[in-house]
Amino acid sequence: MRMHQAAIFLTFLLSLNVETQGFSSSLFLRFPSKQLAFTKLDAVAGKSQGFGASSKKKKGKKKKNKNAAAISEILGETNDAVKAEAEAKGQAEEEVRIKAEAELKAKAEEEARIKAEAELKTKAEEEARIKAEEEARIKAEAKAKEEAMIKAEAEAKAKAEAAEKARIQEIAAAAEMKQRSILQTRLQMETAERERIQAIIEGAAKRKAAIIEARSQPKSAEVEAELAARYGVMDLEDRAFNILLDLGIIEASPDPSSPQYDDSKDDEPVC
Repeated sequence: MRMHQAAIFLTFLLSLNVETQGFSSSLFLRFPSKQLAFTKLDAVAGKSQGFGASSKKKKGKKKKNKNAAAISEILGETNDAVKAEAEAKGQAEEEVRIKAEAELKAKAEEEARIKAEAELKTKAEEEARIKAEEEARIKAEAKAKEEAMIKAEAEAKAKAEAAEKARIQEIAAAAEMKQRSILQTRLQMETAERERIQAIIEGAAKRKAAIIEARSQPKSAEVEAELAARYGVMDLEDRAFNILLDLGIIEASPDPSSPQYDDSKDDEPVC
């Protein structure tokens, strides 16, 4: 904006008519004490004071030189101001650019920091999740293993108890069977013993009755014939033995192989 105004001002200065117009450097705040003006009134006053044509030309030339020097000075200062303004503007733009770059850099660094923190947080959360899942898996496996072990122990215990119960039942059944066998054998033995004793008793009774019958006299002809037929087939020794046996004078030795043999007196001494 200032450069544009300076260009307009310079154009204005160059277009001035030096003879009819005047200007003062007091228009410029930077040069309030310098006068750069001449008018027709000054020229007329010069004539009335006796200036000639040559002195008028010299004075005009001198004023022109002074005006040109002032313009050059003003232009130089204007150029310096424009240059300083451009440098200030460039410096300000550079500062703005540096500030913008710094802000962008800070923003990028902040975004990078936030992103890194978010990534670290996400990574930590993922690691924590994986760790928790691993711990849960290990815990579940340990629990399942413990439950399986407890179940196996319970099954083994139940199986052992069932086996022990079966063994006890087998022992009880075997003992019962053995007891029954013993009782049955005892019963059989007692029955056999009773039958043997009964047979002995009955045999003794029959023997006694036979002895009484053999000793009874007289006998009928049929009995005598029967006795004669019985003893007649025997030799003398057997006949004598059987007659004495039938009369009860002697007793025959019992047969050990006979079911009616009484072995309860076998251990008694013989007198």
